[in-house]
Amino acid sequence: MNSSTAAKLKSREWAKGDYYVTTDHKKIPLEKLNDAFASPTCYWAKALPLEVLEETLQHSLCFGLFQKSVEKPDSEDLPSMIQELCFTFHE
Repeated sequence: MNSSTAAKLKSREWAKGDYYVTTDHKKIPLEKLNDAFASPTCYWAKALPLEVLEETLQHSLCFGLFQKSVEKPDSEDLPSMIQELCFTFHE
């Protein structure tokens, strides 16, 4: 992937129904991602220091899948994380 393609994809969002996908790494909650890395579900990964994780995401093409919150109507429709997928493409 060339750098212009990566730059175009850095802040994209797609929505359908109650779900949306974003490539904006700033919307991925680092603590929850680190918890997932430390869990048995992601047996191939391990938790990282938050500074390292943040820097890694800044240099990665990330895809976050979110669902709009329906359990907390007073939350002003903030998304709740379903799953985060991170793919790294170093330039």
